[in-house]
Amino acid sequence: MVLSNVAKEGMDIQIGKLYINRTVKYLVPGLSFYGPTLKTKLNLVFKLAFGIHDTLLEGTHLEGQKNIFILVDKLVRPELFQNFMDWVKHQEYFVTDYSYDAIMEAHSRKHMIVLAYPPVMGDVYEKFLLGKYSKMYTKKEITSYFAEESKLESRQVLMKIVHARQRFISLIKSTFGTQLEEQDFLLDSWEYDLPPNQEEEFFNT
Repeated sequence: MVLSNVAKEGMDIQIGKLYINRTVKYLVPGLSFYGPTLKTKLNLVFKLAFGIHDTLLEGTHLEGQKNIFILVDKLVRPELFQNFMDWVKHQEYFVTDYSYDAIMEAHSRKHMIVLAYPPVMGDVYEKFLLGKYSKMYTKKEITSYFAEESKLESRQVLMKIVHARQRFISLIKSTFGTQLEEQDFLLDSWEYDLPPNQEEEFFNT
């Protein structure tokens, strides 16, 4: 059964809410490797979306790097946004930042921040790209990075809990019109979510 070539639209980025994709669910929690300060400071900034690439940067030195792209609204609590920028630019994992809406230039409220994914977790990033969610983290890392109640469903996918399998069966039926049965999972070759696709994880597709 082929789970690719599903028609998708690009990211639905809206002012005032966070766009939820698989980068948010499975990859971003790994940034906790950098310690609690980044998490605390990033929580004070209003995020609009996370992704793993911006197609506008194709052909630049950033293409092919293992980065996390964080789109924020700099007009929400602007003083906290500026404080975060002043701090994060001095961190070793800061890559770059830029105004997201190039046509608006400095007047855009959307601002992109690019952080390097922890180099020692490069295999985690690669497993994510392949949709091998249950292979991404160790049990210890899952316990540490996905402890919050809000990450329960992600944790269940990573650990291949039965609740995640039931959601996956429903997802396959609604997306492909195919009903998976329990015997389909006997070989344990399935992941309990679809692989990431460019339209949902790349900016400007």
